[in-house]
This record gives sequence, C-alpha cells and structure tokens, in this order.
Amino acid sequence: MNILHNPYFNEKGNIVGVIVSAHNITDMHAANEKIQQLANHDPLTGMLNRRALFEVMEGKLREQEQAKLQLAVLYIDLDGFQQINDRYGHHQGDKVLKYVASKIKDTAIDSEIVARIGGDEFIVLASFPHGNTYEHYQLQLEDLCDRLNSQLFIDINIEGQSLPLSASIGHCLVNDATMELSAIISKADKDMYRNKRNERLGLVSMATGFIRQTTSQ
Repeated sequence: MNILHNPYFNEKGNIVGVIVSAHNITDMHAANEKIQQLANHDPLTGMLNRRALFEVMEGKLREQEQAKLQLAVLYIDLDGFQQINDRYGHHQGDKVLKYVASKIKDTAIDSEIVARIGGDEFIVLASFPHGNTYEHYQLQLEDLCDRLNSQLFIDINIEGQSLPLSASIGHCLVNDATMELSAIISKADKDMYRNKRNERLGLVSMATGFIRQTTSQ
C-alpha cells in the first residue's frame, strides 16, 4: 500500500485533522520487481548478467580492501558448444546452455556468485575467508575448478545423438583490490585460453587435472 497524509485546515487556517489516502500498488510493485529482474539477470538462464556481475564485484572488492574476504574469479568457456549450436540450431543450443547453467548453480556454494556474460561464457565469483596463505587459496581454487569440470565433463543427448561437452576454466586470485574490473576478468580469461590450448594439445591442465583429446574448433 502507498499511504499519503496531508493536514486538513479549517477556515481560520488551523489544522483540525488529517486527510489520509491509500492506494494499492501491488501491481506496480510487481512490475518494478520484474523490471529489476530483467535488468540484472540473463533471461535464458536466470543467472546474473554482466551489468549485475560488475556491481557485485565492486562490492566484493570493497570488502576485500576492508580485509573481510579474499576474492577469486573463475572464467568458464564451453568446449564443443559452437558445433552443437551450428549443427542443431539455437533452440537446441539454448537447451544446452540452460542445462549447463543449472550444473554450475548446483556446484556453486552459497558464498559463490554465478553469472552468464555472453554466449557460452560464464563467471563464478568465489569469496574465501580472509587471512590464509596464497598457496591455501590456490588449492581451494583448484578444488573448485575440479568440481566444476567434473560436472561439466558430460555427454549431451540431442536428437538421439550423444555429443561430448566439456569446459575450459581459468581463474584469477585477486591480489590487488584496486584493479579495474575488466582487468580482473581479462586475467581469468587469459588463464582459461591457456588451459584450453593445453587441453587441445592433450596436456594435463594444472587447474583441472583432466586430459582432453585434440579437437577442431
């Protein structure tokens, strides 16, 4: 309810009462919530979009500056998705993206923020307790990468065909909370491409522990 009240004056200019008006704004409130949802979330997966992700990152970086947490960014890029999209169309591709998004959400814990920033690219923000060593944070990051990879190393059934799908993941442990947001994302992105290149060569990724066969993109 939206309630307004105004003084009621008599002919001498003295306040003798109050005029109260109330309006039901349930529909307006629901419409505003829907606008906020559309502005901050990816319509396909329901994850945060790039705009909302950057807002959350700004807050997390401020908390890191205040020694409340240690922030890390994981950049996820799907392997083999483009072929699925090209061969079976965007409708099937969208189904795959929704399924992958659900796997990422299920793997993430409450302190981790997930977002889709475009195409088949996803971001996970991981917040660790402040005060541990760099080596400790790296181990936690590698464990998270392992968990995500195990969930995304799957076969997708499309029109009776079983198609392999996996992910390349890069990460960036934020050492300087004053860094530009785009620079942090870029570091995680570069690490992801380095891992993707190693996977194509059949090398073992230090971040994932998985071996990939060489694939054509």
